[in-house]
Amino acid sequence: GNVGIYAVDGQSGTQKWLYNTDFGGAADAFTGALRSATPSVGADGTLYMVIDKGAGGAVVALSPAGTAKWVFDTKGAIPDGGVAVAADGTLYANGGMDASQGVIALNADGTLKWEFQTVGNVQTCPVIDDRGYIHAVDAMANYYVIRPDGTLFGQTKLGSSCTSAPVMDAAGMLYTVVNRDGVNAVVCASSKAGGFATSAPWPMRGGNPCRTGLQH
Repeated sequence: GNVGIYAVDGQSGTQKWLYNTDFGGAADAFTGALRSATPSVGADGTLYMVIDKGAGGAVVALSPAGTAKWVFDTKGAIPDGGVAVAADGTLYANGGMDASQGVIALNADGTLKWEFQTVGNVQTCPVIDDRGYIHAVDAMANYYVIRPDGTLFGQTKLGSSCTSAPVMDAAGMLYTVVNRDGVNAVVCASSKAGGFATSAPWPMRGGNPCRTGLQH
């Protein structure tokens, strides 16, 4: 069908390709699968996505021509979120609906580097800072800072729930929206990072703090 990931020619507006392998085969699977998941682009032009599948979820790497380079299956469905790409090519994805894979680190070839268990499900794309540390906020508004080796650097609770993707500015301050006592609030947190990872091709959702979808 027409459910999947599209590439469109920027000048003519015509479709270049469609990737729709194992999207569950139903409209409701699609509305979950790509509800707010966003693509990321590596230094070599590889496109990375998180998706729902017929069962569970996956992190997918696509060539610029739209063919699958590899697919990493996850324990839970991933209806939202994305992939952050580090300077060394390591990929950091949210694990979606299974907290045992709250944050997943993959090598550039799609093999597992490590997985980090969180308290709640992680439904948003991680952020990479200038130290190479990974920042993630789970659905219960627990904020984690994880070292590149997968060990915990620090953790704190920002509120009762969160579905907003965190963003980091050039000074290293992290912002997200959480629910506190039934009220949504913007929170700002510091882990003493000097800034986001400017050397990384895609350090956060949208590629940069302005979320333009352009590599800096």
